[in-house]
Amino acid sequence: PGDPRLLYYAKPNRMRDYDVARPAVDAVVAAHPGARRVWLGALNAPAGGSPEPVIRAVDEVGPYVGTPAGFSASLAAARPDIGLAPLVGDEFDQAKSELHWLEYTMAGAATVATRIAGGGPFDMIRDGVDGFLASDRGEWERALRQLVESPALREDVAAAARERVEREYTVA
Repeated sequence: PGDPRLLYYAKPNRMRDYDVARPAVDAVVAAHPGARRVWLGALNAPAGGSPEPVIRAVDEVGPYVGTPAGFSASLAAARPDIGLAPLVGDEFDQAKSELHWLEYTMAGAATVATRIAGGGPFDMIRDGVDGFLASDRGEWERALRQLVESPALREDVAAAARERVEREYTVA
């Protein structure tokens, strides 16, 4: 159930990152009762912390899947409409890649990701074209509201992202 489905994936110990977007996610879901908060990777995660805070924070919780093929299948089966890629923005986060955007894109979701001052892994997203960038609660909420309220926008952003991934992210 859920339309749209706002999805985040991580082990439970990444609640610190989810908390960056959580107030905006909760506000948008409260205003759109059909929307559903989904977290993949919180159950049975090795060395990933307790799933209890996650279970209290979202509507649906999925298991940790340890293989790339299994994870890809699990992500696609979760039917995400909007992929969430929040980060707190510390030095560790600046060294990450745009993997969340890539995976959400290939699962058919439009992504909203953290814009990190000084540069970060999602700087390659063309804001409003193949994803959305947010640096504070207001920007998170605006991007999420636009995507929640417009299935056509979600489809357009996801399609632009997929076209870009298929064009620019090859093995070569």
